[in-house]
Parts: sequence; structure tokens; C-alpha cells
Amino acid sequence: PGILHLRIGRFLPAASPEDPLTATATAVREAIRAAGTLRAAVLDLRGCAGGSLQAAVEVASCWLPPGAPIIEQIGRDPARARSLVAIGPRQSDAPVVVLVDAGTASSAEVVALALRHGRRAPLIGSPTHGKWSVQQLFMLPGGDAMNLTVARLHTGDGQEMSGPLQPDIGLQQDASETWLRLRDELAGETRPSPDRQLERACELAATLALAAGR
Repeated sequence: PGILHLRIGRFLPAASPEDPLTATATAVREAIRAAGTLRAAVLDLRGCAGGSLQAAVEVASCWLPPGAPIIEQIGRDPARARSLVAIGPRQSDAPVVVLVDAGTASSAEVVALALRHGRRAPLIGSPTHGKWSVQQLFMLPGGDAMNLTVARLHTGDGQEMSGPLQPDIGLQQDASETWLRLRDELAGETRPSPDRQLERACELAATLALAAGR
């Protein structure tokens, strides 16, 4: 009770240019508001291959104070270099635990890293994918296209990122079991085998909530 489980499968951009926030950040904020008084949150990024970097910044901002460093984007073109920081207002000061696995990549890794650094949010699961680059699609004559890496991602203090994020609490679980359980949950069914990673995350979230007096 009082622990919000947020599962993000993809970081989606805004539905239209007029929207003040991306679609994913809007959904996360609505879920936090609907939950009322939170004791803690479990942010489930297992199998999330990334998506909109702006959406990742906005989601991380839900738990970070305005102006907190999130990630730096460094490219060959100096015009592409930019520092991304949290944008207010913060939506929750409740403890947060992050679930990750080998399918957690790109923008999802940015969120996990930002919450680990900015909120000391523990990561539970298995090592992430390790994708710390930004690609751009260039159209070529004849209808062909080329996807090129245009920038690399660094931490807020300038450290270049490479390789997977290692979880603070390693707990291996077959990815197929995770997604079969999700499929059954969406169908209103219950799998006989438990989601051990999610159970461990909820236990830790409850412990952090108690330590914070929530």
C-alpha cells in the first residue's frame, strides 16, 4: 500500500508541437497525482529501449529538484553540445527504486543514471544495455537513408559514459518471464511464478519509505 509501480515501455514525444510536455511525462505526472500521498515509487524500465531524450529528462524531473544535472550531450558539432537539467516543478519527494535489465537502453538508462545520482535511487535487476549515443536519420537520394551517431552522452559532471549500468542489487530473471507476466497481467490473469525482481523492488521501496518516515 502506498507504493506506486510505474512501468515505461517507451519514452514517447509530445503528441503535438503545442503540448507543454511529452506524452510519457504527462502520463507519469498524472499517475503520481492520481496516487495521492505516496510512500515510495518503483520505476520499472525493464525492456525499455529508450525513445525521446526530452521525455527522459521530463520523467527524471518528476523526482529531481529544478536545475539538477541529468545528462550532457557532446557532438562533433559544438552547436549540438548541450547540458540537460531537471525542469520543475518536482512531482514527488518520495523514495524511488528503479528496475533495469539488459533491455534497458538509451533514454531509459539516462533516467536510471540521473535518479541514481540525484536521488540515490537504487537500481535492481541485471546490467543495462549500455547505449550512450544519439543517432540522427539522414535521407539520401533514391529513397535510402542513413542513421548516423551525432553525439555521445556524458554525466552531468562531464564523465563520458560507456558500457552497461551495473545494478546496486543484482537479481537475474529471464526476460521472457518478465514479459509473459506482463501479458497475463494485462489480460487479468495471474502467473504461477512470481516476478522476483518486482517483489524485491517493492520490499526495498517499503524499507526506504519507513527510513524516510513515510
